[in-house]
Amino acid sequence: MATLVNYSQKRLKKDLEEEDLYEVIKTCKSKKCGDKLEEQYKIEKQKGSPSIFRLLWICYGTRYILLGLIHLSFKLVSR
Repeated sequence: MATLVNYSQKRLKKDLEEEDLYEVIKTCKSKKCGDKLEEQYKIEKQKGSPSIFRLLWICYGTRYILLGLIHLSFKLVSR
């Protein structure tokens, strides 16, 4: 959220330039994420009819559950 505020403040002062943007971390690059999803799709297709929900859950669900639990623990501790 803070980075969004920083971008908004920069945007009010001047147009955003390419050097104002951050680099994407290696684990979140679209090629790596797409390859991971494609590989899981091939596995699910062999099992039967693949579900997009199931594919997304298998590929990314545990990461978001973990991030959600960390966020929840910070919220509970900060109260």
